[in-house]
Formats: sequence, C-alpha cells, structure tokens
Amino acid sequence: MVIQKIGNLLDGSIRRAGIQEEITASHIIEDFKNITAETWGRQALERIKPRYLRRGTLTVEVLDSVYAAEIGFKEKKIIEMINSQYKKTAVKKLRIQIR
Repeated sequence: MVIQKIGNLLDGSIRRAGIQEEITASHIIEDFKNITAETWGRQALERIKPRYLRRGTLTVEVLDSVYAAEIGFKEKKIIEMINSQYKKTAVKKLRIQIR
C-alpha cells in the first residue's frame, strides 16, 4: 500500500469532480468579507454582502448608496487585494447592487 498525503488526494478529487472554480469562488467571497471587516469594521458585514462570482465579476449587495459609493471608490484596491492571493486574475470587476 502506497501512503499519500491527504492534500494530494484532495487535489486530485477536486479536479476530477470539476469543482475547483466553486471552491475558488468560495475563498474569494471569504477574502472579500475579510477586506470589508478590515476596511469598514465587522459591523459593515451586516450591510455589505458578497453574493457570487461569475466570469470574473464579483457581485456584492449593499444596504444603501453610501456603501455602494464607498466600494466603488475602493474597487480597484479591493480587486488588487483579492487577486494578489491567486496565481491568476480571479476578479476583474465588482458589480454592486443596492438591496
């Protein structure tokens, strides 16, 4: 019996299942939450919610136009912070929706 590292087994299983993009999207959403908390404080997580990543666009729901403007002003920096953690450009733009 050959002993393999669990990480290697998981990587292979993830590739075979074809869910790498979903896992990356989940990590990006968590990264955005962390950036939100660092930038505006943990209470902002109630007003700013990342929803999903599709074709390089991260959709974010905000409570009002004030938060939409704040995110818009910092969009480039937020995208740079997220993409710096990945080998490729994972996020190309933010789509901000007021709920």
